[in-house]
Order: sequence, then structure tokens, then C-alpha cells
Amino acid sequence: MDGIADVTMQTTQYALSGLAQRANARANNIANVNTPQFRAKGVSFESALTTALGKGGVPDTSQISTFDKGGAANQQGNDVSLETEMSDSIKDSLTYESMVNGFNYKVSVLRQAIGGKP
Repeated sequence: MDGIADVTMQTTQYALSGLAQRANARANNIANVNTPQFRAKGVSFESALTTALGKGGVPDTSQISTFDKGGAANQQGNDVSLETEMSDSIKDSLTYESMVNGFNYKVSVLRQAIGGKP
């Protein structure tokens, strides 16, 4: 898709990659909610995207980073907050769905432009 990919499509692809990696980290956090000494992980990509877009580009997916969330640990030393993970998961799912819808709309416009079916 590099031949027709503009900044909008590249941005969408980058954001979808970041959200997918975040969903994987979140699923791992939830799976380990009862594991002693488990430290929750988060995924950050928004600041790298904002910086790159300010310079007219899109960052490489290598700039999607994983970090320790550093929340308050329970008696077992585990810092996963199931409530936070679940509510943030809903937010990320809605963002992911919006990005996919935008991407699909852009593809349909391109398809119409080249004479294909909508």
C-alpha cells in the first residue's frame, strides 16, 4: 500500500498498531491479575505520533514503547487494577473501531476515484 498511502493512512496504520500492542499488554495484565509480584505494563504511542505529525511525518512502529505502569501494589505485590484495565479497554476499543472506520472510508473514496464500486 506504500504507493497510495498518504499521511492519513500511515497515521491510521501506526495508531492501529499501537492500539493492538496496547490491547495485548492489557490482556496480559488482566490474565495476571492474581499473579504475585506481577507489574502491569502499558503501551505508549500517542506522544511519538504527535511529535512526528508536527514535523509532517509518521513515526516508525519501533517508536511504540512499553512501560511499567507503576501503580500501587496490593498485598501480593501485584499492581494490576482490573477496573482500570477494563474501562481503558473499552475506550481503546472505541478508538480502534473509529480508526478502522476512517481507514475503510478512505479506501472506499480511493476505490471510487479509480472507478471501482463503492
